[in-house]
Amino acid sequence: MSIGSVKGEMRLFAIEYLLCDLWTKYYRLIGASQEQIEAAHKKAIEGLKNESFPNMDAALSDLSAAELEDAVTDLLAMQQQMWPAPGSTDTELSVLMEPEVCHGETEVYPRV
Repeated sequence: MSIGSVKGEMRLFAIEYLLCDLWTKYYRLIGASQEQIEAAHKKAIEGLKNESFPNMDAALSDLSAAELEDAVTDLLAMQQQMWPAPGSTDTELSVLMEPEVCHGETEVYPRV
């Protein structure tokens, strides 16, 4: 594998990783339960089973649909691994939050 190929693969993996991280944060932000997430994943995979590619012959379309299903399944599994275990203490970390202002403070100072 050439250096250019390795760089391309790592760039793709980084994009996949960041997408899954954002996806997980979104689920946390909206307060989705584990059951809701699993139902959404199942629905996504079921929808892909019916995907077709009209500009390809039937065999290539079926192969492409299977490859797409496998790729999405892998991304969903990656996203699932990023979800914290139920009852863990860090379930609210990494969620986008507003800056805290206490006791009438109106200015925010960076930590030194």
